[in-house]
Amino acid sequence: MTTSPFVVLIHQSNLDTLFHAASVAVASAASGRATYIVLFLAALKDWMDDAEWNVRAKPLLSGTQQVPSVEFLGTSGSSPRQMLEETRPLGLKIYACSGSVELLDLSRAEVLQKVDDIIGLPALFRKIGPNASIVSY
Repeated sequence: MTTSPFVVLIHQSNLDTLFHAASVAVASAASGRATYIVLFLAALKDWMDDAEWNVRAKPLLSGTQQVPSVEFLGTSGSSPRQMLEETRPLGLKIYACSGSVELLDLSRAEVLQKVDDIIGLPALFRKIGPNASIVSY
């Protein structure tokens, strides 16, 4: 088992992306790896607004068909936010990019109520070290 951290950088805020990013982060944290999510711009804005992150849906296997990749289920299923919140006790950390907080003119105090910390990329890279795995959405 690897002990290097796993980092998920999330820039986009469409439902497919959020479900995929949340699924990867949950799997990493469940395997025992230190897992960090960093929210940027659109993803951070929607996290703060409780927008796309709270849509409950079930991904579909679409193959080569031109069908929506998400089937909305109303109140059943799990939202990307719920998936992440339920994984936080396993050590999953959610951070807001400091530059995005400034660009979006968000209140640092309000952001800190919804994430573990606000972090800049240089501080993140010092924290995770040279052997971390990083994915970006």
